[in-house]
This record gives sequence, C-alpha cells and structure tokens, in this order.
Amino acid sequence: MNGPRTEPSRLSPNSNQYTQRTSKPRPAAIPHARLLSQTTTAGQMTCGQLWGGPCTVPVGPPRWDHRGHPLLSTQASAGTLDRIVGNPRCPPAVWESLSHHKSWGVRRKLARSPQCPPAILERLSHDPDELVRTEVAGNPSAPSAVLNNLCQDTQPTVRSGVARNESSPVRALRWLDRDPDPAIAKTVLRNPSCPVSLIKARSTDYHTDVRGTAASHPACPQPNLRKLSKDPSISVRCGVAANPACPPSILEDLSHLDHRSLLTHVAANRSCPQHILERLLSHPDPQVTQAAANNPTLLRATLAMWQLASQ
Repeated sequence: MNGPRTEPSRLSPNSNQYTQRTSKPRPAAIPHARLLSQTTTAGQMTCGQLWGGPCTVPVGPPRWDHRGHPLLSTQASAGTLDRIVGNPRCPPAVWESLSHHKSWGVRRKLARSPQCPPAILERLSHDPDELVRTEVAGNPSAPSAVLNNLCQDTQPTVRSGVARNESSPVRALRWLDRDPDPAIAKTVLRNPSCPVSLIKARSTDYHTDVRGTAASHPACPQPNLRKLSKDPSISVRCGVAANPACPPSILEDLSHLDHRSLLTHVAANRSCPQHILERLLSHPDPQVTQAAANNPTLLRATLAMWQLASQ
C-alpha cells in the first residue's frame, strides 16, 4: 500500500466521539550544503548542519531569546555544536546566542574555538566560570587587551592559560613573570614567545627548577647556557643538555660527566654530534646507550654496527 497508514481509533480531546487519526509520515533528513541561518515555514532555525550533513535537529516552532537572537536546539548533539563553533562561516547571531547559553560547557567550547569573534571572547573573559575564562586565556585568537586583563585574574589556572598562550603580548608575559606563584613563572619560560630578556634574568634565579626551565629554552643565549652548564644543581645542567639549541662544545663537556640522567639528556639531544653518540653507545649504562640508539640523527651505519655488536 502506498497510502498513509492509519492508527486505531482514539478519543478526541475535544469530543466524545471516536475519530480516525491519520499519522503523518516522518519527514526525511534534510541535506544542507552550507550553514543554514534562516528559518523556514516549518519552524526552528537549523543552524548546526554543515558541509552536506543530514539534519539531525528536529523541526519545531521557532524560539528566540529576549534580544531577538535565535536559540540553538537543546537536542543538538555535542558533535553538531563542535561543527558550529569550528565553521568560519558561522553567523554572528549564532555566536551571540551561544555566548549567553546557560551551560558552561557550551560557553567553554565557544571560548576554546579559534574562530570565535573577538567581541564574544571579550564577553566570555568576564564569565563567572573559571574554566570558561581559562579557555579564553589559552585561545590564540584572543585580543591582546583581553589577555592583558586575564593575566591579572584572581584564579591561577586563568593566569597559567595566558602564560601558555603563544599569542600572549610581551606586556602580559612580563607581568606573569613577577607572579607570586613560581609555577606560573616557569610556564612563562616554557612559552616559545618568551622574551630573551626574561630568560636571561631567570637564568640566575634562586630556585633551581626555574633556572633549569630557563636553561632548556631554545632562545637562551649561549653565554648563559655555558654558565648554567657549570651550575651546582644537576637538574639545571640537565636542562642545558636537553636544550635543542645547545652548542656542540657544551654537549661535549657535559658528556664527560658521569651521571646517568645528564648523559641520557645529552644522548637524546638532536644537536648531539655523531662522535659523542658513538661514544655513548658503548656506555655501560643501558639507559644511556638506548637513548643514543633512539636519537633520530644517529647514522644508520653506526646504529647497525652497534646492533650487531650488542647481539
């Protein structure tokens, strides 16, 4: 039968008579070739269907907030929301509506998205939820003014997000370098955008872990690296040995020190010369020899000879 199917007779709510109700066929999935930002006569704004995907948001009456912005369906899946915030053609009205969403998880997804408009990121930087502000602090698209304000946030997790952000302005990084929390100062030193002046200043810090973090930064000047390579703390010298920009002459000096952790960092350094790697392959400590064998810059012929000798 091609006609519509019928259901058993049911009592109409407005009548005492039994009526025959014809069930309507379920609408098929609506394919979309682009982000839809309009409403249809059927109702709800289907603002989450991207790149030809089927419509999974059920059709219903249109809903708008008190500002006249369309509301996202509460039945939209998490994957649909990820596709919305990751679409560079997402309409501004959708960003505006989602930025006022009652769920902190939705606002957090917005704050994390690199496509989030600067005005929305500025609003979310004042969000009462700490995790939302942390996502804004780590967003590479966050404006400099927003990051300068977040570096003074009362929550250390938010300040750490600014310290990790490679797009953070120098002013924010200098402010966080004086943070009372030493962990945040170390996070600044791990940032690839950390100014050289801060690295030079922290290379003489009182805390050994701070000096070790400064020693491992690729932008650390060579005079400071040479001085740190003679530091009394072995952890600081390990930071020098792990620095990918460490000169071969310093690695040569460190390779003659009899310390497992230090020699392991020297052997794993991609800048380590071949003659040092060959010497460390014959070291009695298996951890050192394995680190040298796993170094991707080691010549295949040398590695093959070591493997034959170890069999």
